[in-house]
Amino acid sequence: MVMTVWDLGLAQLVQLIYKKIKTSAFEFGKSLPFVREKVQLEVEKQLRGIESSMLGSAEERAKYNKFVVLPPKGLSEEDIMNELTQYQKMAKHVAESGKVSGAVYNGDNNLTRIVNEAMYKFAWANPLHTSLFPGVRKMEAEVVAMTTKLFNGDANTCGTMTSGGTESILMAIRAHKEWAKQYKNITQPHMVVPVTAHAAFDKAADYFGIRISHVPIDPDTCKVDIPKLKKVICRNTILIVGSCPGFPHGVADDIEALSDVAIAHDVGLHVDCCLGGFVVAFLADAGYPIPPFDFRVKGVTSISADTHKYACAPKGSSIVLYRTQELRRFQYFCAPNWPGGLYASPTIAGSRPGNLVVGCWTAMVYKGHDGYVQQAKELVQKVLRMKEAIKSHKELFVFGDPAISVVALGSKVMDAYRVGGLLVERGWDIGWIQFPNGVHISVTALTDAEAFVVDLEGVMEQIRREPFAPPTGAAKTYGAATSIPDRNLIDRLARGAIDLMYKPL
Repeated sequence: MVMTVWDLGLAQLVQLIYKKIKTSAFEFGKSLPFVREKVQLEVEKQLRGIESSMLGSAEERAKYNKFVVLPPKGLSEEDIMNELTQYQKMAKHVAESGKVSGAVYNGDNNLTRIVNEAMYKFAWANPLHTSLFPGVRKMEAEVVAMTTKLFNGDANTCGTMTSGGTESILMAIRAHKEWAKQYKNITQPHMVVPVTAHAAFDKAADYFGIRISHVPIDPDTCKVDIPKLKKVICRNTILIVGSCPGFPHGVADDIEALSDVAIAHDVGLHVDCCLGGFVVAFLADAGYPIPPFDFRVKGVTSISADTHKYACAPKGSSIVLYRTQELRRFQYFCAPNWPGGLYASPTIAGSRPGNLVVGCWTAMVYKGHDGYVQQAKELVQKVLRMKEAIKSHKELFVFGDPAISVVALGSKVMDAYRVGGLLVERGWDIGWIQFPNGVHISVTALTDAEAFVVDLEGVMEQIRREPFAPPTGAAKTYGAATSIPDRNLIDRLARGAIDLMYKPL
């Protein structure tokens, strides 16, 4: 079943028609040669701006050595360390400032030291070779086992480690796709996700050839609209998705309601806990309980949770969990007839860095249950303090009612990106969200909530003094991007920015 105009309110219908007309006019304009040339020049201009922001000015780049061919002779240890120190100094923002959204989640220097020592012991380990590295195999199995208990699994609950949240999501979708193919003869799979679900679901749909439907959220709660979700489920639907919490606004979808839908339609339900899995699992013990979201909920068939975020493990580790071992087997790849021997792997990669498994195991046993409970308590208290500060300014609002590890602000009377731009000028590294525009902060152990309160007060005072000043810097760039009706242009800019990531200084 597809959504029709009858499912839209009058205001929504008018907005849809206006958007279509605006987009059509833009498409027509692009067909004119002089417009195409102007668009190309503008894209190139924007990419030059991105290059300058990413790589620095020509003068800044000249300060550093370039390694685009191998040095004739290997560098000495001293020279290597000097180069690494220079690379380290290139950062414009440091997480230790307390003004960085997400990115670095551990604030315990002792844990960093212990994890580095543990990883050094297994620097060349590869889980692919279980006979050579049996200890790494054991640690990986233990990481998964500990995580299944945190999400209230039973004896049949299982999972695997992956390289990150995206791979965890891809693996869960592959498992559901292959299961539905075998047991329900679905060859044109379809999945249903909230518009706020992580973009990794779109990546999975693109990679695996799955049709994807995006369901709006309730504008007040920022939770997925359950009645609208029901309308797009069809006989080819293999999976529906809920987030706990969602990345943009830090709001958890109603997982119990989604479970009822999944059971009624005999489809899978994946709960994406990648961002805050190692917070939500401890909220009840921290004194901030939320509704059930894990395997206590009958319809939940898989869960993703990143260990390299709030579990404080090194980057490059995540967990995907399944209610049953049978479902997990559909994630695996096996090539029994390869001349090189029997080949089978649990995830996308064949060889994997065993030291990341070791680092993850080390972080989890170091923190322990009590350490994660204390972390959850402190994170929620920071979020509540920052929410209070945002709400104290009548021009701003908080998206939904987040109470986990993310807070996002918006405005109905001004451009929220201007707020973000001025926060950046005060040293903040923030997340920019869109549709509608907003500013997102993933709160970590390092986040300085009181600095946010003070800086936001200063930003709002400046805006009240200069109400008509235009956005600058990143705020201007992001604002322009969200106003362009042709998202193909944004796609070109994004691909161009990725190209720049692989450009030496």
